[in-house]
Amino acid sequence: MNTKLITAIIVIAATLGLIGWDIWVVVEPTPGDTISEVFLGFTYRHPFVAFALGVLCGHLTWPRTFNSDHKWTILIALIITSVATLVLDLSGILPRMLPIIPLAVGIPIGHLLWPQPKSRAT
Repeated sequence: MNTKLITAIIVIAATLGLIGWDIWVVVEPTPGDTISEVFLGFTYRHPFVAFALGVLCGHLTWPRTFNSDHKWTILIALIITSVATLVLDLSGILPRMLPIIPLAVGIPIGHLLWPQPKSRAT
């Protein structure tokens, strides 16, 4: 069984399905029902979803080659910043947070904690 080919077919089919659905809901008259509108509305209410997507996106970046002794300092600073930002947002202290903030914080964390091994990144 060629699981690499099956995975590629599933990703392509899911992407085409989402594109087709988004085209349908743009044409259909219900307001606010596109994937972007629904997802953004959800991430405004639940910023952790944007953070988790950022971690996933960071995981999908280039193979990790950053071997500095400072990576753990950077990672701890990012984690503290992201946790503090999410706690402040969820507690209502901050005004409505733009989803880009937790998304942007999640990307380097996903890159550092969930790297793509060089041998499997191709």
